[in-house]
Amino acid sequence: MTLSQKLKQETKSLHAATEKAMGAKQLMSPGYLLDDYRQLLLTLYYAHQALEPLCLTNGSSLPTWQESPPAYRPLLPFLEQDLKVLGELYCPFRSQVSVPEISMAASPGVRYVLEGASQGAQFILPALQRSNWEVKPLGYYTASALSGQERWGAYKRWLDTQVPENYAIEIIDAAVKSFEYLLALAQAGQAMDSLQNHP
Repeated sequence: MTLSQKLKQETKSLHAATEKAMGAKQLMSPGYLLDDYRQLLLTLYYAHQALEPLCLTNGSSLPTWQESPPAYRPLLPFLEQDLKVLGELYCPFRSQVSVPEISMAASPGVRYVLEGASQGAQFILPALQRSNWEVKPLGYYTASALSGQERWGAYKRWLDTQVPENYAIEIIDAAVKSFEYLLALAQAGQAMDSLQNHP
């Protein structure tokens, strides 16, 4: 089994729980609400703000492996831009979620989660463009849709061919921690939403 296959297998249940908590499957529904979209973007924003720096090394701080990973395209600026349009960049509940400690050597596991979270953008973007919202801040999904599958395929090939086997456990553990963090952020958003709607 390749490393990318192991990552998929070991994070499968967390992936499903995170998607459910974020309401990701409703993204392409005709009646998807702008407020739900704002909450989803806030969860992604906090995750990228905390974890994306680990993805920006492009191999410079990784152990000496055969090849550096494909260049990572930062998505935090697009999330920040979208949320500024919506007038919201801060969530007190999400800001209290503890950020996991992850070593630089395990950072490929973090990138696996962040890159994976943007997959499907080429299908989600047209659905969001058809929404009847007064404003449509779609920077994150527009950026993600640009060669997203190509970058994802190249990154998984790098994981499967360039990462020494003795790093696999550490990288899988980092992916699990990243998903747990993303899930905790989504649940924090749900808690705040519940408090606002039922004070």
